[in-house]
Amino acid sequence: MPSLDDFIVDENKVWFTEGYWPEGVPKQLKDVDGVKITPMWEGYLHSADYYGTWDNDICVFVYQSYMERVKLKTLVEYAKKFGTFLSENLGVKQGDVVAIDVPNSINFVVAYMGCQYIGAIAQGINMTYKAMELLHSLKMTDAKVFVMMDMLYIAGPKDVLPQTSVKHVIPTNFVDFLTADQEVIEGLGIPSAKGKIPDETEDYKVHWMEDIIKNTEPKEIKVDIDPWTTPAVYLMTGGTTGLPKVAMLSHANLVANIYMIKDWVNLSPGMITIGSIPFFHSFGMVNA
Repeated sequence: MPSLDDFIVDENKVWFTEGYWPEGVPKQLKDVDGVKITPMWEGYLHSADYYGTWDNDICVFVYQSYMERVKLKTLVEYAKKFGTFLSENLGVKQGDVVAIDVPNSINFVVAYMGCQYIGAIAQGINMTYKAMELLHSLKMTDAKVFVMMDMLYIAGPKDVLPQTSVKHVIPTNFVDFLTADQEVIEGLGIPSAKGKIPDETEDYKVHWMEDIIKNTEPKEIKVDIDPWTTPAVYLMTGGTTGLPKVAMLSHANLVANIYMIKDWVNLSPGMITIGSIPFFHSFGMVNA
């Protein structure tokens, strides 16, 4: 298995020697404080213990004037429920692909972390895809599960999904993770497609994320992951030289990315980072 000593940068490069490199930023990844290459899920738990952030608000979702805060321990619980449902109810195994067609939200983070919990591969979907682009993407990865914002259903997935390997569709809505009283939630005017998506078609079954989180008892699921070689995420390239292609990011890729930016932005517990880059994007995935 590789080690961080195998990834040494030549410190004679001009960006190191001519005064461009910021003071206090390690030149080698191995010198970053606390760096540890692990599977993604193990990394979440390690960081929570290392920084003592289990009771911290770790995910903040803002919609108009409303703000929902989620503590790390709650987010982990949501993710374990989602991962358990994928594994125990839908038969998703390590290496299976779960496509996530959801905007930046608690919903995306739960689906993403749930995949890492069971060793499934999370595939971020560009929500601006037209029908044929979505079809190409899902066929390239052979995704078995499709998580989507419910209002997107008639904008492409409804006609595309029967042509893919997707057997389970999981619609979700921002309100699934809002804890305010019903009057406040209704006042936000968040659109919903409940009642407009069938419970089942001849091609796939439908399971609402709200019900999954509400009714699933999380189980302890152990998977054997080599972080250096095991895919954690599939991303689609931009397609500037032809049709988009699938790029694989290993668990080590993603964990290393987080540690690499740590000292550049003085990342520390309690700091608020704004997730403005789409989470399906390569750097947006680091923010997620």
